[in-house]
Amino acid sequence: MTSSEDTDEGHGETTSDARYEDRFRIFFSLFAIAILAHLLNKVDFSLVPSAFGWEALTAWLTLIGALSVLYRPGSVRAVLLMSGAQITHVLATMPEVADHWYLSGFMGVLAFIAYVRRGMFEEGETNPRVMKDLEPAARIVFLVTYAAAALAKYNVDFLDPQTSCSVELFGHILTSLGAAGVPSWLQYPIVWGTILTETFVALLLLSRYTRRWAILLGLAFHSMLAFTPAVRVFDFTAMLVPCLFLFTPLNCTDELRRIWNDVVDPSSPPDMLPDHVRWHRLLVVFTIGLCVVFQDELFSPIQEVVPVLAFDVYHAVVFVMACMALLGGDGPVRWPDSFYRMHLPSYGVCLLIVVLNVASPYIGLKTESAFTMFSNLRTAGEASNHLLLSRYSLFSFQDDPVTIHHSTDESLQGFADRNQQLVFFELRRYVGLDAGDDRIVFERHGEIVQVEQASKHPSLSPPPWILQKLLIFRPVTSPSRCPISRKTST
Repeated sequence: MTSSEDTDEGHGETTSDARYEDRFRIFFSLFAIAILAHLLNKVDFSLVPSAFGWEALTAWLTLIGALSVLYRPGSVRAVLLMSGAQITHVLATMPEVADHWYLSGFMGVLAFIAYVRRGMFEEGETNPRVMKDLEPAARIVFLVTYAAAALAKYNVDFLDPQTSCSVELFGHILTSLGAAGVPSWLQYPIVWGTILTETFVALLLLSRYTRRWAILLGLAFHSMLAFTPAVRVFDFTAMLVPCLFLFTPLNCTDELRRIWNDVVDPSSPPDMLPDHVRWHRLLVVFTIGLCVVFQDELFSPIQEVVPVLAFDVYHAVVFVMACMALLGGDGPVRWPDSFYRMHLPSYGVCLLIVVLNVASPYIGLKTESAFTMFSNLRTAGEASNHLLLSRYSLFSFQDDPVTIHHSTDESLQGFADRNQQLVFFELRRYVGLDAGDDRIVFERHGEIVQVEQASKHPSLSPPPWILQKLLIFRPVTSPSRCPISRKTST
């Protein structure tokens, strides 16, 4: 593409609608693939009737919705099924929800709002109108969450190579390549390279003159992080792909159409993703569904490796096609109208919830599932480790840490053995779920408390159900260590 810039105003409604039709299909196809990545990495599907609960049912519906979108990329009904099922799965699994799964839930809510605003009651082609209305709000939501994740890393423990999650993560990557770990001379470049890369991706997305380079930088960086089976973060990277697509110029859609027709499928009709029934698409979608549901049986004993390798290939193909689409072509670069101008009365409540979610650690609310993944951020306890933001204790949950000295419950004793404190709210939650009959000795506000049967102690009564759904807190350590060994990616 040349360096000239332009908007899409005045270039013909038919051409614009055709582009937005393609953008609708591409975005939600990529979104469906990201949802499948999450289900592949986080959900254990079961065909046993006794295992079917609300969480399992919503997972199955989400899987069916995602496969429906891949089969019929232009179907609004399939998109609404996928988004609705995914939102209900988020609600069913709260509060233990991965950050990228929250992000996909927010995107699903925005899709519903866009459909109600522009697709439900208006005549004519639905998809272009829905996509035009959706994109500005979706861009803002992604920028807020991505910038929050970058900002969280500006803390003393992330900058210390001995505790930094970046060094830990890259150590796993290098080990999977046969290296002995991260050499000492490379540790500080990794720490600062991670912070600066994420910061620059967020900042460069703001300007039309640097936006294409931000997309390529983000894809390259996060594809590298998802490279190793040792730390399964491929589902997070897969969710970034449709989000970054929102920032592409309209010309990118034309280039992707050309690549699809000329390189990927020369024999296909001119539509980028034709809607008429094609048996090979049905076969591919059915095979993908089988792989997601029966991954352990189909790929044993290498089931931990196959999904990672499959998405390594996927991310590599996406990056190559992004380079061709963003850097190729001869015409002027045309950007969508009103790039960040959303309809605030319709989308404002969703945006407010997103802002409250990312601000939670800094105002005394939850410290998990707040887009602080792999950041070493610590705000609970005596003092925050963040260099720029103090904790403003509008809520007192984080001001009440407890130290477990001994417990007959294995998990609680593990916190004692690792010298990890718990926010008292989390101890109350855990007692209500798993440790009601166990003995616990803990220290709170300098006082040693001995409880012979946890469920009988009045101070350890479970928190209200709604708070258990909304709030979750990480264990508190000083210095803050990286939970890199968990299977959950974010």
